[in-house]
Amino acid sequence: MGWITGVISAFAVLALSAAIVQSERLRVAHVEVATLQERESQAVSLQAQLQESFNQAQREQERLARQLSGAEADLIESKARQAALQGDVAQLQRDLEATQAKLEQREETLNDRELRLARLRAELERQLQTPAAPAAAPVAVAPQAGQSPAECEVLARSRNGKVIALENAEAYFAQGETYTLQLPGGEELRFHPTRLAQDAAVGWIEPLELSSALDPGIKLSLYFTP
Repeated sequence: MGWITGVISAFAVLALSAAIVQSERLRVAHVEVATLQERESQAVSLQAQLQESFNQAQREQERLARQLSGAEADLIESKARQAALQGDVAQLQRDLEATQAKLEQREETLNDRELRLARLRAELERQLQTPAAPAAAPVAVAPQAGQSPAECEVLARSRNGKVIALENAEAYFAQGETYTLQLPGGEELRFHPTRLAQDAAVGWIEPLELSSALDPGIKLSLYFTP
């Protein structure tokens, strides 16, 4: 009976050892499962983080793409504005050159006028210093009724080198007739009245270009013969 008890005890020890080993294996397995679950959870969390990072990167890429598109549009608009400004600058430069040319031409014209005026002043001074010549009688008009042949002073109005009016002349000129005036220096002016004033002592004559300009206010001596 003793050996049976020993055998049973041995089997019990073996069973207990196997149970302990199995229990340890189960514990290790549980630990490994818990570790795997934790790693899986970490992997899921890491995957979520990676997905969020990817989404953020994608959103940032889209934002940068929009900014780049806007920058390209701004660049195109800026180039268009620059081209327009360059065109405006070129047009302004052309206008400036044209204005400069006009100013130079006007300056040349003014210089020519100043030279002509200087020559006219010199000629007028020479004429004023020259003794008066005998009065000529280029105008032969019979005076109106009640008037006698006489010398009259007629005031010539001039503008831009043209005689436009003769004051105190309505009694001596008839509309439609042609007359000749002896100007200072021997120059002759042929004209015919276009309108004689009714209430004012002014006779209007057709504007004629003179070979030399008359100073406003110069007095012309007219002589009439019967």
